[in-house]
Amino acid sequence: MAGILTLGLTVLVSVSQVAGSGVMLDWFKHTDSCGTQHGKESDDPDYFSSNSKIPHLPAATGFMGTHGTYRYLSVQEQVAVMVGDPKHGMWRLQSAGYIRVYRNEGEQGIKPEDKEDALDGETGSLNDILSNHYTNLDPSNNRDHKHSFGDEICPDTGYLNWLDLSIYHPKFGEKYEDHVAIDLPWYYCGLSGADYPHVWNVWKFIKAQKNANKVGPLGIRAGMDISENFNSILEMKAFGDAGIYANVGQGNEATDKMQNTLNEMKERAQTINFQRVDESKIEFEFYLMERGFHNYPNSYFIVGMVMNSKVDTKDYSYIRPDGRYYDGLVKRGITPINTEPKFDPPVYVRDMEGKKTIYGTASFGHNHPLRQAHGLSGGACPTRGGDVSTYPWGNAGAGFPTDYEEITPICDGIVVDIKYWADLDKSWDSDKIAIGNAGYGTEQVEYMAHANKYGTFEDPYLVENDIKNPQIADFTVDGKIVMEAPEKLEDHPSVSFKLDFGKIGEYFEFTEVELEGPKGCAAEEENGDKYRRYNGAERISTAFGIILLLVVFYCS
Repeated sequence: MAGILTLGLTVLVSVSQVAGSGVMLDWFKHTDSCGTQHGKESDDPDYFSSNSKIPHLPAATGFMGTHGTYRYLSVQEQVAVMVGDPKHGMWRLQSAGYIRVYRNEGEQGIKPEDKEDALDGETGSLNDILSNHYTNLDPSNNRDHKHSFGDEICPDTGYLNWLDLSIYHPKFGEKYEDHVAIDLPWYYCGLSGADYPHVWNVWKFIKAQKNANKVGPLGIRAGMDISENFNSILEMKAFGDAGIYANVGQGNEATDKMQNTLNEMKERAQTINFQRVDESKIEFEFYLMERGFHNYPNSYFIVGMVMNSKVDTKDYSYIRPDGRYYDGLVKRGITPINTEPKFDPPVYVRDMEGKKTIYGTASFGHNHPLRQAHGLSGGACPTRGGDVSTYPWGNAGAGFPTDYEEITPICDGIVVDIKYWADLDKSWDSDKIAIGNAGYGTEQVEYMAHANKYGTFEDPYLVENDIKNPQIADFTVDGKIVMEAPEKLEDHPSVSFKLDFGKIGEYFEFTEVELEGPKGCAAEEENGDKYRRYNGAERISTAFGIILLLVVFYCS
């Protein structure tokens, strides 16, 4: 009994500690809510436990959105569930085996004439500068790297604002010494604005749990375990009828491929045909992650997917046969599977024979027909790998600064159904999880029941045929059924019996986090035009201007 009381007190105290300002308690609103047969007072040491002493778990939900489309992330019973939009458009990209590090503000840096030696990592003094004064972009450490974005060379100091170091560089020790070749592209899309203000605490909780920041074999081949690039990550699985779809066109290559010129844009439409990818020939992994984006030091919430062919190892594998990362692979005896980039990669889809071509679009995305009317810029696919940077201005890429340029985004050539789940603690596929003794920590548990005779058959067919219930439970001294409830339950006798489970059960546990107040626009701070909403008149005016420009364009 002492152990049980200790367990209950531990649960109560831990929840109180996590609550801090009271925010965490909002995640336990289900505890003692009406109609739930909780049956305990607030001073009960088992208050935050079930009636079999299994600790309650926090429950919360949040949302995020871009382009007026919303996705919902929730946690219940240590299961994360993400439900968003079907056929969510994705861009392709591939990490090139490098980590970009930024000079800390106001600190010593590498001079341009020392850049090549610094990248080689063989000069101790330069390695010291890199170790002490340059850091990767990690939104969790709140470093201010705004000064480092833009020009490679700081105009005030002449130092390099950033460098792209191979994962084998001495700055990272031997952390990635045995890493497999980073040879698979992945597909991604941003799901939120900066710092995802409406789901910040939900994600902060998720990424602190036991199963967060674990990357599967395909994700490792895509470099997703390089923590300096992927700050926090959660592998998830699609559920129900969710899947991956590829645009394989309608059968006419001349119209299936994207438009590349102004004349093509005027003369024809691209023919689109999304078909479900054949899971028997393509394997894949899904991820949610946070990462700095768009040359902005704060976090963005991103969905990612890696897929690989079960048919031909060269379908998606690629490594550029040049540069320090490639040299590092050669030095370690790793031979790339393929060194030729595929601008129009193949795919296998259901109910179709052979390989099909994935056709990207000229659009930013198939659900983005009129971005300008909603106060957004761009609208075209950047068609180049590398840093998305100041898109749509300049020669922007489609992803991150350490990506291959030749792995082009093939915008919305792949779309996914955002309908995922992930266990945050132990698997439910266990014969120990939540069995009756889990909260007690003993193999045997004593059960109490009101004395009565349970299970006597009364159905005429059964009585006439003298069919007896072999499972009848007679917990009385006289063998008679107690037909009416007593005026006072405590006046009626109870009996006890034991169940021996043969093993000690387990329950789900959670890692405590200190929750924070509202973020960004959710904090109701004055943000100027940053979060300004376009009103109806502005939308109409913008849309009219776009229509007028289109008329002029097509009539020219």
